[in-house]
Amino acid sequence: MHTKVYDGRFYRDRRHGYGVYLWPDGSQYVGMFYAGKREGYGTMMYCDGRTFQVGMQNDVDLLTLTRVTGVRHSAASVCLCVYQHDRTLDYILQLHREP
Repeated sequence: MHTKVYDGRFYRDRRHGYGVYLWPDGSQYVGMFYAGKREGYGTMMYCDGRTFQVGMQNDVDLLTLTRVTGVRHSAASVCLCVYQHDRTLDYILQLHREP
């Protein structure tokens, strides 16, 4: 596949409401759209299998809430991801797993 695909609701010819956006590499976003852009909470699934709950605003990932792995993480570990931008998400989360 060489094109981007959107399956969901439209308003005035723009993506709006719940939908699924698929990129040519197989990555996809499932969640809310507003006026043609990803907006609010959704799930970002990358072609390599990584899956994250995300908070989007104006088509930008402002907050990666948690990696969907079945392992729970505390709110503190999620906040550390913002401040420790030089570390990988996996490294930060393995240090701060909930019991």
